[in-house]
Amino acid sequence: MTARLPRVWCTVLGVAALVGLSAGCVVPSTPPPDASTTTTTEAPTTTTTTELPTTTTEPTTTTEAPTTTTESTTTTEAPTTTTESTTTTEAPTTTTTTAPAATVQLLGRHRNALGTGSLVLAPGVPTDNYWLAVSGPCSSKENGDPVSTVSDANYDSTGTNGGGVWRSCTGGTTLSNWSYDPAGYFYVVDLPQPVSGPVAVEVYDAPQCTGSTTGDIDSTIVTTFTLRQLTDPDPRLGTTLAQSIQNANSCGPGKNVWMVLATLTDPAAGRYAVQVRSNSTSNQAMQNSNGFALRVRVGSRFSLCTGDATDTEVPFDAACPQVAGYGRASVSLKAPSAVASFPVTTVGPEGDGRTLQFDAWDPGEGAWALQVIDPNGSPVPFTWAVGCWDGRSFGSPGCVDTAPLGGWSGSSASVVTPDSSTVADALDLRGNGNTPPDPQPGPYRSGGSKYNDRMVRLQVRLPTDVAAAYGGKTLWSVRYIAAVTASDRVTWTVRLV
Repeated sequence: MTARLPRVWCTVLGVAALVGLSAGCVVPSTPPPDASTTTTTEAPTTTTTTELPTTTTEPTTTTEAPTTTTESTTTTEAPTTTTESTTTTEAPTTTTTTAPAATVQLLGRHRNALGTGSLVLAPGVPTDNYWLAVSGPCSSKENGDPVSTVSDANYDSTGTNGGGVWRSCTGGTTLSNWSYDPAGYFYVVDLPQPVSGPVAVEVYDAPQCTGSTTGDIDSTIVTTFTLRQLTDPDPRLGTTLAQSIQNANSCGPGKNVWMVLATLTDPAAGRYAVQVRSNSTSNQAMQNSNGFALRVRVGSRFSLCTGDATDTEVPFDAACPQVAGYGRASVSLKAPSAVASFPVTTVGPEGDGRTLQFDAWDPGEGAWALQVIDPNGSPVPFTWAVGCWDGRSFGSPGCVDTAPLGGWSGSSASVVTPDSSTVADALDLRGNGNTPPDPQPGPYRSGGSKYNDRMVRLQVRLPTDVAAAYGGKTLWSVRYIAAVTASDRVTWTVRLV
């Protein structure tokens, strides 16, 4: 790495922001506001891709924007501290304890590509084995996306053990999804240094197309990709620089190819946000998910790079553009082997003595066990808790759901798999093997897995000196152990608390 000041990703008002190590920010306890400032109409039936002009325009124009950003984008708010007061009977003095503010981590690994699945980006570099994904509004929440779906309990089963067929998108016995956010997902594009020449932000397999490389199985979702200038604390307020609306008619030119979302000309160091959403409910039939990938290309030819000097798989470049999930990421994991690790986040000295918290929505269908892997490549012990379906708490207080098999909370332990292997420091995902299906949170679910339609929280206590403990390495992963191939449609959020 160069001598530039390290930076930490954290959230302000529920959205991730990049600040210097000396700064800080507070994560609210409630989800981000359920509103979107995007006013794009979802009706077009053709793909529209906007290329940025090579000259800047007046800031009062909303359809075009400057191609450069300034570097003064860090927040200036001081960290909010929590004060606990304890008074003794011997003296009127008060003791104050200050805890560090919780911060949301970026999801990714400091590279210029993210969620590229089975694509080979460079010779000898392992594939990602996961795609980024977004579900349609009429895909049930239990199918792995708690943000883009408008409802849950969409099937005709009246029991609590899964089964049944699709009934409806809304109305009837369906439940409104309290965590639905029409703004969708944001992925940050960070340019750590100025770039001379064109920088292209690209999307792979942007439309949902039946039979695509990313695993799409139908073509019913309308997906909107928008590049914005990143505005703290809320990226939804950032100026729109380019937008592309993808639907079934886009499959001809957009299936299984890289599409240029926008080209930045001679950009300064700065940050941008790629917003991905699927807000059209004109088709009330069951919808699945749209898999895609993101990358940033400098010049005329893409070259995989990393901004992490400890990433030995890829050439290091201090000027390498970086792409990462902005606070949360919804993915489709697809590995060709029974044991596979997936990179989740990076943690440096900002994590000294703190707790690394993984929240996974609907994890583990079809897998046997899940481990948390530290930067040295070793599984680590963790505690786990299952959240109430309505989001009110973890570990069962106040829950009205049917309890999951195995209880509401516990610690990682050795898991004996059906092939008689022992997996250390793991979460048992298999339950009863789904025959009969494991208990679901309530009726009208289709899945039968142990943690189907549930939020699972994993917490790892970090060393007091993270850099020394891991030799400067920062990458944390999750490892799935399955029967044949590891796969999962899951949404992750990672925090330091």
